[in-house]
Parts: sequence; C-alpha cells; structure tokens
Amino acid sequence: YEEGTWTPALSGGTTAGTTSGGNTEGRYTKIGRQVYVEFRLNGLTLSGASGPIKISGLPFPVSVTSNASYGVVSCPQTHNFSFNSSYNQSLYPVNNGTILYGLESRSANTWLDWNVTNTSALYMNANYFYIAA
Repeated sequence: YEEGTWTPALSGGTTAGTTSGGNTEGRYTKIGRQVYVEFRLNGLTLSGASGPIKISGLPFPVSVTSNASYGVVSCPQTHNFSFNSSYNQSLYPVNNGTILYGLESRSANTWLDWNVTNTSALYMNANYFYIAA
C-alpha cells in the first residue's frame, strides 16, 4: 500500500503547445499493481496545442496485458473544454507509458479523438494497473 502525489501535465497529442497560469495537482493510491489516481488541472491557459487531449506524468507506467486490465477514465468534470454532448468523453492510458489520451465514443460507431481546447480546467480520477518492477 502506498499513497503519494504526482504532477499532471496537460498538452496536445499532436502539437504540445505551452501552458501558463493556473495550477495542477494529483494524488495516487497504489495497492499491489492497481493504481487509483485523481488529478486537477485548474485555470490553465494552453496555447498553440492541437490533437487529442494528452495528460502526462502518471506516477507509474501503465500495464495493459488484456482487455480486463485496460484502465479507462470516464465522467470528467470539465470547464472550457469543447466536446460534442452526444458523445461520451474519456481518457485512455498508453501501455508502458505514463500518458492518458482523450477519446470520444459515439453510439454504434468508431472512437474519435477528444481534441484539446486551449483554455481549460479538468478534474478526473482513474484506475489502472502498472508494470511491476
């Protein structure tokens, strides 16, 4: 069992852009290989970013060994993020990485990138499995 803090970073998945102002904070709890994270990005100004939302800096690298262990983040609380209200927004972890990317799901259709917005606040939590040392 372990608890701690981490520093989430918001950027664009295609073009990172630059952040200014605001604050970021993250906390985690690790039990065995399972990690619960929560984070807050508040009052940030993100300039020149493009592509899907990218959150980096997870406290442990993600391990995706099967669909059963594939962590997903859903039900975000957002402010000044653009999204289609008929889609479901989520973040998915990148295997062997410390990154989450934004996705939008559509009814009976393919996933789409949830594109970054250049002025943003985002509060979320997630569960995932990490790569054991």
